[in-house]
Amino acid sequence: MNHLRKHVDELFKEIPDSGKKATIMQEVMQNLEEKVLDLMEQGKAEDDAINKAIVEFGDIEDLKKSLM
Repeated sequence: MNHLRKHVDELFKEIPDSGKKATIMQEVMQNLEEKVLDLMEQGKAEDDAINKAIVEFGDIEDLKKSLM
C-alpha cells in the first residue's frame, strides 16, 4: 500500500503542514486502504484494486481548498 501513501502525499504536497492536514491525509489514506481491501475481497489483484480505488476516490480540490 506504499503506492497509496505516495499518491496521498502527492495530492497534498502543495498544502502547508498542519495538524488538520495530517488528520485529513490520514482519513483519506484510511478510506483508500479500506476501498482497496474491499476490492481485493471481491477478487481484484492488489495493483488493480489500488488503481481502481484511486480513480474512484475522485477529485479532492474542495477538500484541499478547505485546508488553505
